Amino acid sequence: MVVVGAGPSGLLAAREAVRRGVSVAVLEEHVEVGLPSHCAGLVNAEGFKLLGVNPGEGFVVNKVYGARFHSPSGICFTVRHGEAAALVLDRTRFDCFLADEVVKAGGDVRLGHRVTGVAVQRGCVEVETGWGGLRCKGVVLAEGFTSNLASRLGFGKLVEKTTLPAFQYEVALNDLDPGLVDVYFGRTIAPGFFAWVVPLDGERARVGLACNVGSPRRLLDAFMAKHLGKHRVLSWSSRPILVGGPIAETYAPRLVVVGDAAGQVKPTTGGGIVTGGSCGVIAGRIMAEAVTESDLSGKRLSSYERGWWKMWGRELRNQGLARYAANVLSDEAVDELFKVVVEEGLTEDIEVSGDIDFQSHVIRMLLRKPSVYRVLLKALGSTLTKPILFKPKPPKYRV
Repeated sequence: MVVVGAGPSGLLAAREAVRRGVSVAVLEEHVEVGLPSHCAGLVNAEGFKLLGVNPGEGFVVNKVYGARFHSPSGICFTVRHGEAAALVLDRTRFDCFLADEVVKAGGDVRLGHRVTGVAVQRGCVEVETGWGGLRCKGVVLAEGFTSNLASRLGFGKLVEKTTLPAFQYEVALNDLDPGLVDVYFGRTIAPGFFAWVVPLDGERARVGLACNVGSPRRLLDAFMAKHLGKHRVLSWSSRPILVGGPIAETYAPRLVVVGDAAGQVKPTTGGGIVTGGSCGVIAGRIMAEAVTESDLSGKRLSSYERGWWKMWGRELRNQGLARYAANVLSDEAVDELFKVVVEEGLTEDIEVSGDIDFQSHVIRMLLRKPSVYRVLLKALGSTLTKPILFKPKPPKYRV
């Protein structure tokens, strides 16, 4: 079996397959695992358990206990938990740890191997690289959001309009609360998305934003000048984030697609380590079973799509509706929602219902509040009924 891409989703798929006795080669185009790193690295502490990884392995740089949310006009409320709600990862170390797990289990991670072609033949798959060709029984496509191979193989492209340009700095600054993430909303700050400050410790943070209009770097520079005070830039990174949800189909005979390449990313935040990684775990298990059974037909591999859809399908689709609604809301409407949360003391309800990965719980809770519903009804009209009435159906499975 071949895995294309040594990100978390691909490496977790490889780990699961190797542990089940399948020979696996992971092909990564870069010469180092985990580089370049573009990720804010914030993951839900509870959701992280879905990856089957011990967080005490040296790649967790901080634990976060809550978040401060800032409205366009400066209204602020804080959601805080007694235990760590999220982990901040060093993505390079995390990816290297996963690669080591694959190698220790008996797998092969080949760096500097860019895959140029994948062809499904009778009884095998031919994989072409700059170092020559390989034959295998099945392929896991985990290239990331570029996903040229997946689109060339007929899986469809991630919609361009649902990718947002993003820019992030790592900065040194004073008076940083290491236990709280800050999230800033506003069309003048980050039109179509938000800005974030993710602390690494009491003196360093990852500060970034994404937007659907304008230059993210210029907007981020303006945001930092206004909201951060004195700071020193240590490094920067730039990469689009995905907010459009999963592609229509994620499997075919002898092939499955996972992670960013499959759009298995939260539309509300653009985070995909837990969602894509857990889908990679499912993909590795299913592919290993299929290889062992010598049955890599579309019908057999459809169980992969059913598996990840059962775990994430409804959540990703509902988050997609929430993302659409958020894009429609004016700054005035966002301010009104913040006022309701503060004046009615809803932060405790959010603390109880909130989950970084499974966000539908808090969305439904807020929609049940008459004051919240009135603000949204005025701002969104008939759009508001969609998160309540929407009943997602799994994709049609091809054989």
